[in-house]
This record gives sequence, structure tokens and C-alpha cells, in this order.
Amino acid sequence: MNNAYRLRYFSPFLDKIFRPIKSNGVKVGMEKNKNLQLQVNLDDGRLTFKGKDWVLIQPAFFQALNEGMEQTFGSGAGIICMVAGKNAGKTLVKLNGQTQLNTEKTVLNFLNKLFTEMGWGKTILKKYSKSRKEAIVRIKNSLMVRGIKSSTPKCYLIAGCLAGIFTMLFGEEVNCIETSCGARGDPYCEFVIRGK
Repeated sequence: MNNAYRLRYFSPFLDKIFRPIKSNGVKVGMEKNKNLQLQVNLDDGRLTFKGKDWVLIQPAFFQALNEGMEQTFGSGAGIICMVAGKNAGKTLVKLNGQTQLNTEKTVLNFLNKLFTEMGWGKTILKKYSKSRKEAIVRIKNSLMVRGIKSSTPKCYLIAGCLAGIFTMLFGEEVNCIETSCGARGDPYCEFVIRGK
């Protein structure tokens, strides 16, 4: 493995894995910290962290996936992405052992680890009530719509993922509707989550 592996990625989560590369005191990149557990195996084509598989994917991949689904399935593409996202959201909660998040702060911290620190966009928990089974989540600079213009919302996968996450946290099925979208020129993508 090449210990000079470098990433140009800025995240509090990845700061634990990589150490800053500085030029004139300014952080310009990240260099692999040899003492930590991220491994890039070029022979197997795998990236692992703490023994678990990870992948790094550019936003254009998800955008092209959305576009291809819409071309193939028309309006059904949104439903397919929502269902897939919901399953993924439920799985993320289980994998991270986070089914018992009870406060707004712990829920926001979890969302930040899943979205903000992984480059999916800046997460803001605008409203949260476990007792009423409702939440409003805003994501600034959503990876699904960076550089995309559309008259309709495009973050089906994220809406589904949030529905899966909050289904697990609330202990009952919820719906998630994207009410604002960066693709339409809105300043953020907003998702309203409510029990069915």
C-alpha cells in the first residue's frame, strides 16, 4: 500500500483518518495518517475503514443515475429511488447502531455524520419532534443537484433515505416529501418527514 496516498477532501470525520497538509499555514489537502485504519488496497480495488467496505463516488454518478432512471421509467423513477433510498436509510441506522437517538442534538449529529461529513451537503435539522413523529431537514448544496437545473425536485434518493432513517428513529413508517430543491433555484433542499 502506498503511504503517500493523498486526498483533497475536508471533513471533521476524515480529519480523524487523514492529517492536514498545510502550505503557508493553510490547509490545502489531506495526507493519510499511517496510524489510523483507512486502507486502500489497489490489488483488490477496495477501500476499507475499520474493517468495513467504503466507496468514494463523485456527485455526477448519482446525477447520471437519476437522469438514466427518469429516461427509462419516467415519473416512476422517483418512486424507485425513494424505495431504494428508504431501504438504504434503514440499513444505515442499523449498521451504525443508532436506533435509540432521542434528542434533536443526537439526531443532528447522526445526520451530519451520514450527510455533511460524507460530502452529501450541509445538513440542518430545522424541526424535530419524536413524540409527534415529524421532522424538517434541510440540505444545502445537495450532491444530487449540484449544477442541475429543473422545474421539479430531484432528490428522490435522499428523500427515501431520510424516510428510512426516521422510520427507524420514530419506530413507525413515515413519509418524506421534498418541498424545496436546489435544482429549482431554492437555497437548499428541504424535506418534510411525517408519520403516515
